[in-house]
Amino acid sequence: MAKTLKAFRQRVPDIELLLHELHPHDQLEALLEGRIQAGFITAPGQRLPPELTAVKVGSWPLRVAMPAGHPLAQRDRVSPSLLREEPFIDYAGSKDEQGLPALQRIMGFAPPIRYRGTSIMAVISLVAAGLGAALVPSSIATLHLDDNVVFLPLTGVTEMMEMIVAYRRDERAPAVRAFCEIVSGTARA
Repeated sequence: MAKTLKAFRQRVPDIELLLHELHPHDQLEALLEGRIQAGFITAPGQRLPPELTAVKVGSWPLRVAMPAGHPLAQRDRVSPSLLREEPFIDYAGSKDEQGLPALQRIMGFAPPIRYRGTSIMAVISLVAAGLGAALVPSSIATLHLDDNVVFLPLTGVTEMMEMIVAYRRDERAPAVRAFCEIVSGTARA
């Protein structure tokens, strides 16, 4: 994302970018309603409405973030079936249950949601406090955010966390079209 934003500022320096953090589902609604013109969306297997198109800019395997003191935290990897009774932390959106269908599809069951965080940092903080487990992209593990959290691969889970840039198919604004061209070029590089 940083590479794309830097390339855009160099190519189109007179255009101001306004960034707003929104849940992936909220971004899709905002795109369809014309409240935003493009969105960086990170969600596993996100399906787009036909009015939108997207460019994939990255993908990462999913990991389960767990408190370091949890009995399963000593394993090299963990099966989703071992997490069936574990409290989970989900990502908050404008509608409480937005992430549950994705969690259910990935895990094979609907985990008990105990808390919701508004950002990855909030979710990791809740995990570090011992309040539950969460699904996160493997890229988060490289940031070394908290020694009280471990990030374990999930056995049998092949779904990836993808980052896409989504925008309306009929977008006509020259700045948005330039942004999408830069995203496409950066994604291929």
